[in-house]
Amino acid sequence: MDLDDLRRSGLFAQVEWHAEIGSTNTRALELATAVDQPTPLLIGADRQTAGRGRGGNRWWSTAGALTFSLVLDPTEDFLGPDVPPLTPAHWPRLSLVAALALCHELERLIPGVTAQLK
Repeated sequence: MDLDDLRRSGLFAQVEWHAEIGSTNTRALELATAVDQPTPLLIGADRQTAGRGRGGNRWWSTAGALTFSLVLDPTEDFLGPDVPPLTPAHWPRLSLVAALALCHELERLIPGVTAQLK
């Protein structure tokens, strides 16, 4: 992964990448509560040792997994011309929709790869 390309892409106000981290989600929550934190913010890791999933499930990842959290302000960050502003009613579904879209795009870009959600 070319982090410089991610940073130059203009998609993110900030990109933070770790060789190893307990949880990208925990780090995202820390940064999201900071005053004047620019968004969208991408936090990723090559390896995660204390990931958090739905329902309090814990998990870890090894090299090769795409492990990241994305912080955005759905009331201010521009999501595209065809995406209406998100209301609080949309927020619980946002991560699942984003994850499914990423899986579809990865499968399109990398023939023979099956992307899955965990």
